[in-house]
Amino acid sequence: MIDYTTIFEITGAFARVHNQLDQFANEDVTIASGGDNFRSLDNLALRFVELLNDSPDERRILGVVERLRSIAVTVDGSWDNVRAALDEFITVNIADELGAGGNVNDVLAALARAMFVDAESVQQNAVAASAVTADASNSGTGKAYVSLLAANPDDTTHLSQLVRNEAIAVTCELDSPNDGVTAGNERWRARSTDSLNAVTTTIPVTAGPVEDARNFVIDGSFTVFNAGAFDHFDATGAAIFSQSTTDFLFDVAALRINGSGVASLSQTLSDRDEPPPGGVLMALGIHRKITSITAGTVTLRLIADGVPLAGNIVYNSSTPTGVWSHDAVFVYVPRGAFPDELKVEIVTDSAFSGDVLLDGLSVGVAESIGHGISLAIFQGVKPFVRRPIPDRFTLSTTSDEAGVFTVFLRDVYGIELPASGTPTVDDGFAV
Repeated sequence: MIDYTTIFEITGAFARVHNQLDQFANEDVTIASGGDNFRSLDNLALRFVELLNDSPDERRILGVVERLRSIAVTVDGSWDNVRAALDEFITVNIADELGAGGNVNDVLAALARAMFVDAESVQQNAVAASAVTADASNSGTGKAYVSLLAANPDDTTHLSQLVRNEAIAVTCELDSPNDGVTAGNERWRARSTDSLNAVTTTIPVTAGPVEDARNFVIDGSFTVFNAGAFDHFDATGAAIFSQSTTDFLFDVAALRINGSGVASLSQTLSDRDEPPPGGVLMALGIHRKITSITAGTVTLRLIADGVPLAGNIVYNSSTPTGVWSHDAVFVYVPRGAFPDELKVEIVTDSAFSGDVLLDGLSVGVAESIGHGISLAIFQGVKPFVRRPIPDRFTLSTTSDEAGVFTVFLRDVYGIELPASGTPTVDDGFAV
């Protein structure tokens, strides 16, 4: 039986030291006479240089501020020594308790797995992400989406506890007209107010039989249509699938669903030279134009081994009509889905009656940009550009920082342990 109490009593002592040193080194300093708050002693010292340098007493005050600044720098740096002791506790004591080995991250990963199996947890943070906002000056018409989903050892999901309070800008840095990148394969740089710096790429729309490394759907623009059937899709049920060559967005055609009854149009994504991986978060996206849906539904989903995965796109009589729009959903694909069968399916139910256009069907890995954030940027009709004004998306994430252990391990090691609103591990060990 793993002694979680001792593990967290000692880890909590390190957390207390870390938080106290951090608070002291970054504490606001108040000038009582002026009522101004200065975020750092560096700024305070500079202000005193401007105001106080005319008399011996004033210069002595300036010297005191300089010594305080030196103390703060020393305190901030002293965490390195404490961190070394914590690293040793993890790789020696916790590793021995778990029967694990490896470096600090290996041992903490083993601790997380053991806690999950034993139904142990620390206090969770309440985290959230805003919708992604496209800059008003964007040239490209594609859409971007964000997810905070992370996987558990049993292939269930949770909201990542690596999320923090930050604002994020995602800016196009490689495009087609300026850099020769194929349209729909633009590269983006994600930066935040809290050290995040990562690269992601657009998920393109595919046309014809060519496989794409970013979009696992072959012929997502429904271009290849012969003898009343799509070459790269399998159709069953009612004969309601056809090709529209008069109203479409990409290449030369779109998918038209017109009629009534149960029908399915699917593609086996794993039937490729480079199949999609399992154990990842996928983004499923589609452009749609609803002429009418008088009854029933149209559903887009991923299926692994014949079982629909959690997360789908559904259209019904309440879906807005008359204009092209884009929708997307994030779907976690279990580890066992590869090398077994993974499909994307467009299906109508028995009550369906309507006229629907779909184009640009895309399924790609939602790329992690760090801090528990996954991003998916889908190609639009007009390509993204980086000049003269880079296309840009913005978003923000929030955390209530309620879990002391959760915040400590996130900030120091960039890892998360199983977390719950009713934890078994008392945060009191760390306060």
